[in-house]
Amino acid sequence: MRFLLTLSLTLALLIAATVAIPRIYAEPNVENAWNGAITARKLSLAKAIKKPKIIIVGGSNALFGFSAETIERETGIPTINMATHQGVGPAYHLLNAERVTSRGDTILLTFEYASFAPAFDLQPLMLRQALFFDLQYLFRYPAQTGNVLFGWSIADMIEDNQRERGPASGGYSVGDLTRNGDLNRSPVPALQEVLDQLHKTVSAQPAFELIRPEASIAVDALRRFMKVAKARGLRVVFVWPNRVDRPDYQTEAYRKYFADLQSFYESFGIEILGGPFDGIFPAESAWDSSDHANRDWAIKRSKSIGEILAKQK
Repeated sequence: MRFLLTLSLTLALLIAATVAIPRIYAEPNVENAWNGAITARKLSLAKAIKKPKIIIVGGSNALFGFSAETIERETGIPTINMATHQGVGPAYHLLNAERVTSRGDTILLTFEYASFAPAFDLQPLMLRQALFFDLQYLFRYPAQTGNVLFGWSIADMIEDNQRERGPASGGYSVGDLTRNGDLNRSPVPALQEVLDQLHKTVSAQPAFELIRPEASIAVDALRRFMKVAKARGLRVVFVWPNRVDRPDYQTEAYRKYFADLQSFYESFGIEILGGPFDGIFPAESAWDSSDHANRDWAIKRSKSIGEILAKQK
């Protein structure tokens, strides 16, 4: 008993030191500050809904490529877009979803491809997110806390935080979020040559890597979330993520990958909505990357999803 108490106290002191020192000598970079702000705002918006709702959970493919407002209009059900940044990983997205769900909610999971892999167990962006904005995450996942303690030194964290100063927000702020958690992207005039260059750049980007789900904190988090979903009477649906089209996706290797990914979600008792090519968009519909669709695509895709959900009510 004394040994366990000593071990627990030692671990607590190590965690405290690991958490406190970076917070004294470093500040969140622009990317983390933005992600932390929109996460807090989305949590607040979701908690304010006091009746069954639809919650979109995922990375920036859903932040840019889904319209909660459109889904709400099609279904008549309050809808909130909880999506933020892929880099924080599924475990963190699922934790935030758990924080705002209640009986009767429908959860639309739309994680980017290759998300359920150990690579997300030690993402600098996620670790900074926890250190600066959400310490509970570190204590909830001791394996990741171990990575903070032994896999990434404080000096490395500070250096990395100073180096990665480029925002992922594209100039957006928390004030650009609508009441549904969507980004308010009003149509703006753009020079045709700029659009043409963007489409060429996106078209030249390679297909995503064929990284299949494997043992990781992300997978453990999904398993945990599904237990919560069962206890709370939640409906959980996988919606295929958005991704710019590539010829590779028509090959047997990718078709096999899509089938395996569907089986992965189904093994947890998760419903599947549509097929993988529902989320594949042409380069002309890209916003600023191969995962980010423009506003027109987001509305079109979300209208289709909303119509399906409305018929299932």
